Amino acid sequence: MNEKCQKYLDEYLSLEKGERVPFKTALHILSCAECRHVIKSLTKAEKIATEPLNISSPLTSDSITKAVQSVNPKYKPKTNRIPFAQWIFTGLTFIACILIYVIFSKCIPSIINLNVSLCFAGVIVLYCTFFVINNMDVFIKKVGAKLDK
Repeated sequence: MNEKCQKYLDEYLSLEKGERVPFKTALHILSCAECRHVIKSLTKAEKIATEPLNISSPLTSDSITKAVQSVNPKYKPKTNRIPFAQWIFTGLTFIACILIYVIFSKCIPSIINLNVSLCFAGVIVLYCTFFVINNMDVFIKKVGAKLDK
């Protein structure tokens, strides 16, 4: 590659992405097959370099669990999940407690009524919060499935 080609290539490579190529440089690149080849090669290299790497990782949660179970056969992975049946039972219990309270609240002074109602509201908020946190993966999968469509 001669000095003239090197000068034009340096000028071309010093440009920012999306910046206009000066007329003399563009004219030289269009007329010089060697410079076009170098620029095409550099463009391919840049495209390859910016693509994400597809390196498979040998470590997954299943492989780690199997490795631990091979050392300790009694090992069972802990799950912090609470079954849906238990959530439903607890929710129904809350509703039953509220209904029982409403039935017997007629003979309770209003200030106590207010405090108990606020406690019920707090418990319901905590219940809903813990339900969402405990089942976050289910909600994310549902939202992700709707976004993919």
